[in-house]
Amino acid sequence: MGFVENQKFKAQNFAKTTIESGNFEQCEFIDFNFEKCVFTNCNLSNIMVGNKGFKTVTFRKCKILGVRFEDCNSFLLEMRFEHCQLNLCSFHQLNLKQSSFRHCSLVEADFTGSNLSNALLTSCNLDGAIFENTTLNKVDLRGSHNFQIEPELNSIRGFKISVEALSGLLMKHKLQID
Repeated sequence: MGFVENQKFKAQNFAKTTIESGNFEQCEFIDFNFEKCVFTNCNLSNIMVGNKGFKTVTFRKCKILGVRFEDCNSFLLEMRFEHCQLNLCSFHQLNLKQSSFRHCSLVEADFTGSNLSNALLTSCNLDGAIFENTTLNKVDLRGSHNFQIEPELNSIRGFKISVEALSGLLMKHKLQID
């Protein structure tokens, strides 16, 4: 597709079309919903997702910095992230049940008020990520590191973490764990 600049794309159906390598600059995508789509090696940093739908969407090896996912259409929202950079993204008050974040960088991501029940956050860097009033029931955090989750401020029933990450639950108590 090459380089595309200052174009408007309105409600096109890419269901039977693959968009190969391209650069889009100052383009506008109007009335788009993404269903059963895969984004691979894309830089989607600072995109505006206002009212866009992400239904069964997978992001692989993407750079997605500073995106406010809470602005997207939450109806049937289902996203999977694999080997992505999601630093400074906000998932504020989203229903992310059964979502998957594998081998991702979620530095300073905001999960305040989100429902992450049965989600996978495996082998992720969660340095500075915000978990407050977050439902983390049956979340799998094994292999993830640098997180701080206060059990008093979040629901954590049945969630799984590695022994090495146990200190992330006890940081505020200033316990020394050897």
